[in-house]
Amino acid sequence: MTGPEAALARLTGDVRASPVQRWLWVAAVLGTGLLVVYPLGMFLVGSFRSAPWGDPGAAWTLAGYVGAYTDPYTWKLVFNTLLIGAMTLAGVMTVSIGFAWLITRSDVPFKPFLEVMVITPYFLPAVV
Repeated sequence: MTGPEAALARLTGDVRASPVQRWLWVAAVLGTGLLVVYPLGMFLVGSFRSAPWGDPGAAWTLAGYVGAYTDPYTWKLVFNTLLIGAMTLAGVMTVSIGFAWLITRSDVPFKPFLEVMVITPYFLPAVV
């Protein structure tokens, strides 16, 4: 199958995978499970223990969650996070609506340059 038929088969998912491809997918899924899901599961289960794994005196408890959610400092951090998020959202929306209006509704000089500069952050890494 070549040409348009092959492209249509790829789009509709009607591609017959070879056994090697199937085993590669199985290996990728198992590798992801081993490297991502298992540590996250251990982290979650460990959050309900009163001591590290292997300690014979460890008990199952919600004390860690109770301590975290009854601490006033936790709620101060939550408030600060929401406040910074709201302030950032207000600033970003103001600037982005202004640029959108300038680019689409006006004859601003250097319009192509502005269009490129507006989408440039999407091509940059989030963490530097």
